[in-house]
Amino acid sequence: MIRRKGVSDISKESRVDPRVTRTRELLVDAVIHLLQNTGTDSRTLSISEITAAARLSRPTFYQHYSGPEELIAEAVQRRLQMRVEQGMTEESPGEDVPSTLLDLLRELNRHRWMYGRIIRGDGQFGQGRQAVVDHTAAYFSQLSHEPETRLFLAGGLLAVLTPWMQSREQAPETEVVAVADRLWTLIRRTTATPEQ
Repeated sequence: MIRRKGVSDISKESRVDPRVTRTRELLVDAVIHLLQNTGTDSRTLSISEITAAARLSRPTFYQHYSGPEELIAEAVQRRLQMRVEQGMTEESPGEDVPSTLLDLLRELNRHRWMYGRIIRGDGQFGQGRQAVVDHTAAYFSQLSHEPETRLFLAGGLLAVLTPWMQSREQAPETEVVAVADRLWTLIRRTTATPEQ
């Protein structure tokens, strides 16, 4: 007799297994640790290094990711999505630097070695760079409803930040605020309409 799936069976399948979530978190944490704290070069980052840092096996890695680049992209997406969700407010863009922009720069500064390499597109960071662009564009949703404008602003912001992100050392808060102020001035000029 063939048993058909009932509603309870389908709802069980749609739930994420906490073991899967935990394994993915271990792998994300491991890759961030390797890139940020040990100075591991992304071009030589191996699955063996990642699995050793996460204390998981290679087959377990391949159950979740196809390679290091996919894992790096997910790590970046998770960190930035968390910042977007925490930082999104209903503030209106005025003369003062929006807290969302300042929060984004603080996040980039806090993990600048990793983000700097991603922004430059070093090694295996192709997917990760696109994640930074996409999530940075989300910060500009209050300035423009046009996706192209948001992507333009995100790309410009990252181009300006690339030289600033060259250093591995975190910048002091005063420098982060000064960079945010300069960027906000550029963004306002770019988005200003003739009557403004």
